[in-house]
Amino acid sequence: MKRSSLLLALLLLLSSARAVQQTLLERKLWLTLPDAPLAFEVPAASYPSLSPATRLRLSTPDGTVPLILTGVLEGGWSLLLSVSELLPVAGGPALPARNVRYRVNGGTWLTADGTPQVLYTALGPTPPGDPVRLRLEFELKVPARASFGGYWLDLAYSALAF
Repeated sequence: MKRSSLLLALLLLLSSARAVQQTLLERKLWLTLPDAPLAFEVPAASYPSLSPATRLRLSTPDGTVPLILTGVLEGGWSLLLSVSELLPVAGGPALPARNVRYRVNGGTWLTADGTPQVLYTALGPTPPGDPVRLRLEFELKVPARASFGGYWLDLAYSALAF
């Protein structure tokens, strides 16, 4: 099996229905997210040179990251996302976060920049039994000399109350 196919098979296996819950804002906001590594696969057929316009989708079963938010905050709050530099699966130089674009629930594509960026803002608690569901899509602008195998996507979530 080719190395990139092996990476994709591993990611699909690890992304099966496991989730982890992260507590934010002093136990007043809970984020449920997939408990699996995230990566962009560089197809072996296009290695070693890719078109400068090549954009890769995330190597998850549907290309998205589902998030579920539950909160009991009385005031306003925001969920923030930070995208770190992307480390190559097979070694080599990292790519800056600005090579990643993302969008929430099919909205406008935004460029990551390595700093926390607002994903979602709300006032008050989420309705009982009706959490907020977000679907994040990511794409990677690939440099002409991409690393074979792909790049790991490292995401960090935080929150602010106001």
